[in-house]
Amino acid sequence: MKEEQFLKTMIETIKYDKEYKNKNELLSILRYSMLTCEKTGTYGRKQDHFREYIF
Repeated sequence: MKEEQFLKTMIETIKYDKEYKNKNELLSILRYSMLTCEKTGTYGRKQDHFREYIF
């Protein structure tokens, strides 16, 4: 998953989930956030998937 897709998924999850109390604050932080993934050569649990560290 690319960084933009991951960030978009987080925003959509918070937007439509009813469990978050400070939804507006979280959404405003995420909308101004920028993610960078560090791709590793280590395989993850699924076949042909690599582990990624997200900062």
